[in-house]
Amino acid sequence: MKLRFNLTLMILVLASFEGCTKPKSSDDGDASTPLNQSQNDEFSRPVPLTMDSDTKRWWISKANRTMRLSKSLQSMKDTAELESLPAEEIIDRMQNTKDFYDMIADFTSYWLGNKGLDIWANYGGNTVHISRNFVRNTAVINSVKKFYDGEDYFGSLFSTNGFPIDAGYSPAYLKNGTQPQIPHPEIRQKIRDGFWKNKQKLTDFLNANDASGFCNALFDNETEFSIADLFFGIGGAGNFNSDVFSKKILAFQMYCIDPTSASSSEVLQKLNDFETTSDQLIAGANAMQPPNNDYMAAFRKDHVVDLNFLKNSSYDQLAADYAQFDDDFFSKIPNSSTNRNRKRAAWVLKRFFCDDLTPINVEAPSEHGDGVHGSQASCYSCHYKLDPMAGYFRHLGNGGRSYEKFSKIIYDDFAISDRSEYEKPWRSSSSERSWNIGYIRDLKRTESNTYGETFGDLLQLLKTAPEVKQCFVKRVAQYMLGESQTMDSGYLNAIADRFVASSKVNATQAFKNVFKEIALSNTFVEKDPISSQCYDFAASSAQGSRAPCRIASILERNCTSCHSSNGPSGGLDLTKWSKIGADSVTGSSIFGFPHVEGETQLSKSESLKRINDRLQTPDSNLRMPLMKTMPSAEREELFLWLQKNL
Repeated sequence: MKLRFNLTLMILVLASFEGCTKPKSSDDGDASTPLNQSQNDEFSRPVPLTMDSDTKRWWISKANRTMRLSKSLQSMKDTAELESLPAEEIIDRMQNTKDFYDMIADFTSYWLGNKGLDIWANYGGNTVHISRNFVRNTAVINSVKKFYDGEDYFGSLFSTNGFPIDAGYSPAYLKNGTQPQIPHPEIRQKIRDGFWKNKQKLTDFLNANDASGFCNALFDNETEFSIADLFFGIGGAGNFNSDVFSKKILAFQMYCIDPTSASSSEVLQKLNDFETTSDQLIAGANAMQPPNNDYMAAFRKDHVVDLNFLKNSSYDQLAADYAQFDDDFFSKIPNSSTNRNRKRAAWVLKRFFCDDLTPINVEAPSEHGDGVHGSQASCYSCHYKLDPMAGYFRHLGNGGRSYEKFSKIIYDDFAISDRSEYEKPWRSSSSERSWNIGYIRDLKRTESNTYGETFGDLLQLLKTAPEVKQCFVKRVAQYMLGESQTMDSGYLNAIADRFVASSKVNATQAFKNVFKEIALSNTFVEKDPISSQCYDFAASSAQGSRAPCRIASILERNCTSCHSSNGPSGGLDLTKWSKIGADSVTGSSIFGFPHVEGETQLSKSESLKRINDRLQTPDSNLRMPLMKTMPSAEREELFLWLQKNL
């Protein structure tokens, strides 16, 4: 029975999760002296008004391909009319189309790390419509449709409640032989009746406290209809409300693993409830049955926002939790008995916080932590952030199912743990909180951290954390400009600040403005940008001899209050990047930070080595910036730049 039960569990963990594709890149090296460019009113880096006609025509074509997801300009109004308009108005027109929301769907898929899931598919002939596989990404579709209706994109994407998805394409399925000539509603009814005719037998087993007999009858594929048959027969794995279905039978799974987890009368009540649930699911599937069994009709739409079958009153009350972390996510990033949600935590930190968990030995294991990851600095440098983030997922076991109400938890590798023992590492001894769960910015200055307990707390964090807004802007820039293009972080942070401020007035327009600003950037208008050079800067940035643009704003925010030309601490001036010597062989200039010891300028390599050592020392009395919390993503970026130039 255990083997058959495990197979049933495996059936319910479905879907694929493609990695994102990277845009064109080139080598990343030291930035040359940045261009000294002027600023402008609303947007810090608009397209210059002095564009010649050829450049503007080229820019319009590029903007259209990006903002309207490669749709042809010929489908818009006269191209000549566009050329006569100001650049901002051109972007406004492009954003006032359904094509723009297709682009937002594509971007959201990219942001969720799923760029390989194409929106479009060819179902025969020359007609291209919405891909059925893309529609399975309920978080993307839901957020874009609500954004189209004027709701907050972030609030929709990180909602605590999703919705069931289409059943129309599920194959005809009937135990002991497929009969495609029978309409799907009749097949569903046959499976429903075939399964529930054994209800009395199931009830008899429960009344006799015979857990083994009950579980065999429920899960055994050798019976006429098992619960797996009902699952596939209602709508098909992954195509229809599998999240709702699998969570409903979790109580039966736990009872079969541990008969002491519930009384037979409690299981009987859940069985009665489950009969009602399955009937609701069947009614919802039948209500979406397309005319003439044309299952592709639902996808023959020109735009994502035209999809109209994702909600149905027959099963709306059964909406699935955590749609943005759906079957695709949980099957691709499992919770095993060894990683204990750390892979899921790493994914969240990377996608939403732009934190790649670059190992920097900042926090001292001797001061915090225990066990192997608390005693090895190379491990702890990541785990002090990773483990607290993993705690948000602690209730979720195999397939993303919540085991909060059970004494045990089942992992995706089918190992089983006592839940109280499993959760011990996250319990806090502090009087300030019960759990060491949250987003950790600084272990010593805990007031800068955001703590929580539940998965819902994580979603709230993703809606509100400033790091997520900054990362979102960075992802937009990467999506539109290419991941290898160097951007001044101060410029991107300025866009993020405006986004946060304007969201309080009009969240929809604020979201559009982020894409608008990038489209109106000098980087975007540059025909052949150099990947290591910045073309856009924050309005407050001083140019000229400023540090390389990859790190200049990071230094300005964290370091230059002490390390400037006005009495540089330790003889180090981080506000300048200037000639400090010449190569003894070639005679070429060597650029670096002014870093004087006594009256002698340190070599570039020695200067950068000292900065690197002070950046990552675990000694809080020596670590820079001194007595200040530095965002981990910025510390990592500076660290990576130093490693490249040492």
